[in-house]
Amino acid sequence: MSVLTNGPVTLPEVTGRILLAADEASLDSLLGVVAALPDTARGQVFVEVGSADDIVSVETPELVSVAWLTRESRSGNPGTSRRCAHGQALERAVRAWVSEMTTGDPDFDGGELTVWIDGAGTRVYELRQELIAQLGSKPTTAVQQDAGRQPASTPGRSA
Repeated sequence: MSVLTNGPVTLPEVTGRILLAADEASLDSLLGVVAALPDTARGQVFVEVGSADDIVSVETPELVSVAWLTRESRSGNPGTSRRCAHGQALERAVRAWVSEMTTGDPDFDGGELTVWIDGAGTRVYELRQELIAQLGSKPTTAVQQDAGRQPASTPGRSA
């Protein structure tokens, strides 16, 4: 399992599945990572944006799906009238995918999983840290973490 984070990065050789996730603040970095994927890549890309107007065309390998998560069309915490906060849709989607698609056993899961997550806000930072703790990271793969990228608290953030 490799968890790579923060900004433009060259993925290690992708031999298993991928999970890429970003918000609109990191869309250019995400597009660069997707463009570098081999044709044999398989997995999921999640992109959180403010509205449908922010969606752009993304060319991916045949077995890579892209899901656009628009905040304007999602609610916040269940049972509240709040709108979806920045990072909330991405957090929900990534957590759901990981819980459904991984067991922690690469042989059972169908190969190694490479995860790349980037974006602005506390939720995205905390999600990265959670995935590193939950899924681990190969000792040979440096987790790329810019100390300056950890954001201050995001207004409206609720657990």
